[in-house]
Amino acid sequence: MRALVVDSDPASRGEMVRLLESAGLMVAYMTTYEAARAWVNKSPPHLLVLDLMLPDGSGVSLLEEIRARNLPVTVAIVSSAPNELLADAIVLRPDGLFAKPPDMERFRAWLGRTIQRWQEEAESGVRT
Repeated sequence: MRALVVDSDPASRGEMVRLLESAGLMVAYMTTYEAARAWVNKSPPHLLVLDLMLPDGSGVSLLEEIRARNLPVTVAIVSSAPNELLADAIVLRPDGLFAKPPDMERFRAWLGRTIQRWQEEAESGVRT
């Protein structure tokens, strides 16, 4: 399973990359909206961990594109964005929503449930 972390903050990004790798995911990371958009369009990951405030755009735009194209990407927002931006993202149905810095135990529990769901879908041949 492949994950993409999109966060311009090196400390937050590094912590999330380490956590995802320890869960057995192959992890790439991007620091800008444009780089992440290009990556997602080329090869959508199974999991996208997305900050909403990026140096060259909003993570909301990337989530909007993913939803509009019905890409089978699980999206976890990890952000300290203002409420207006969070409200815009919530409308787009992220699969997980975490304040930054995230409660790592809560995130690990969510990730464990997500990976279990992926495994069940793989066994049944159905992706929801």
